[in-house]
Amino acid sequence: MKIEWNRQSLWIIIAGVVLVLVFYILGQRVILAPYQEEVVEKEAILTQEQKILSAIENNQKGTEREQILTSRTIQQELPVIPLMDQLLIGLDRAENATTSIINSMAISDSESVIPIIATENNREENGVNNGEEENLNEDVVDEPVEDEAERLIEGLHTLQFTLDVTSENYDEMVSFMSEIQSLSRVIQIESIQFDAPESENELGYSIVMNSYYQPLYASLANEAPQYHYGGSPNKVDPFTMEQWDDPNQRVSTTTEKVDEEEIVDEGNRDSEEEEEEPSESEIESQL
Repeated sequence: MKIEWNRQSLWIIIAGVVLVLVFYILGQRVILAPYQEEVVEKEAILTQEQKILSAIENNQKGTEREQILTSRTIQQELPVIPLMDQLLIGLDRAENATTSIINSMAISDSESVIPIIATENNREENGVNNGEEENLNEDVVDEPVEDEAERLIEGLHTLQFTLDVTSENYDEMVSFMSEIQSLSRVIQIESIQFDAPESENELGYSIVMNSYYQPLYASLANEAPQYHYGGSPNKVDPFTMEQWDDPNQRVSTTTEKVDEEEIVDEGNRDSEEEEEEPSESEIESQL
C-alpha cells in the first residue's frame, strides 16, 4: 500500500511536533522549574538551620565558662578591688618601654563624682519644653533646670595617681603617655603640668590620672586578675606588727642569749688557766 503525503498532512505533522515541543518547554518552565527552585530553597534553609542548631548546642555547652570569662574580661578594665599591682606593673612597663623615669608617686582613694548630662527626653518627661514655657510663662513660674548634674555613682571609687616624671624629650613623653593609655585598665588622664627644664636633655612634668574600681560587687573578687610573686628568701618585714605582739618575749630571749654567751666565755677562760698552770710546774721541776 502506498502512502501518499500531501501538503495538508505534512502541515498537520509539523504542527503536532511543534505543539509537543511547546508543551514540553511550558511544562519545564511553568510546572517543574518552580518546584526545583523551591527544593533548592528548602535545602538552603535546612543547611542554615542545621548550622544554627549546632551553634546553639556549642553555646549551651560553654555557657558557664563564657560567663566566667566575661566577668574576668570586664574586671581587666574595671575590677571590684583596687588591684594596685595591675596599675603599678603597667606604670613600670611604660617606664621601661621609654626613656622615662618616675621620680615620685602619690596615690589617693575616694568615691567618684561623675558629671551626667541631662538628655532632651528626660526634659520632656519632666514637662520642660520651650513651647510650653512660652505659653505658661504668664501664669506659672518655671523652675530652673540644670543642664549638667553631678551625681554620686553608688559604690564607684577613684584611684588618683599623681606622677612626677622625667623624660629625655617630647617624643619620649608622648610614648610614655601612649603606653599608659594602652593598658587594659580604664585610665583617664586629668592633667599634665610641665616643670621648668633643668637641662636640654630632660623634660620634667607631672601627670594626674584616675583609675576606677567598683567594690559594690566584692563577691566577684575571686575572678579579678591575679598576680603571683615568689616568696621572700627568709626575710622579715620590719613594718609588720606580728613580731612586736609580745615584746617581753623578745627581750627575754635576747637576755638569755647574752647569759649563755657569758657562761661560755667564763668556761673558756677557766680552761685556759688550767692549761697554763701545769706548764709552770714543769718549769720548776726542770730547775
